[in-house]
Amino acid sequence: MGRYAQARRRGGDAPQPPPPPPSPVSVTSVNLTGGGVVANFDGAITLNANPDDGSFTIATANVTAIAQVGPNSLFYSLDANPSSGDAWSLAFQPSYIDETAVVPEAGTIA
Repeated sequence: MGRYAQARRRGGDAPQPPPPPPSPVSVTSVNLTGGGVVANFDGAITLNANPDDGSFTIATANVTAIAQVGPNSLFYSLDANPSSGDAWSLAFQPSYIDETAVVPEAGTIA
């Protein structure tokens, strides 16, 4: 029996490569709702215990709190009432979600 056959016999199959990392999530829409906006993502996200880090901004208001309102959605409470058409921005990776986000992203509130 050759060396290769002996090694395969002793060690079994070659180890499998690790699975690829999940794709980054992207904001698909930001919609007005009572007292704030809901940001919808194209994949599941997990809100963790980290505080707001200023990564998500609205041109006319400041974020005061964040809550998960669905598997793909976050609610941002605001200190002022924005209007449809106001600009929003996700400038850098939010520390308060576990998944990697596509950044930077920007748009207007629907």
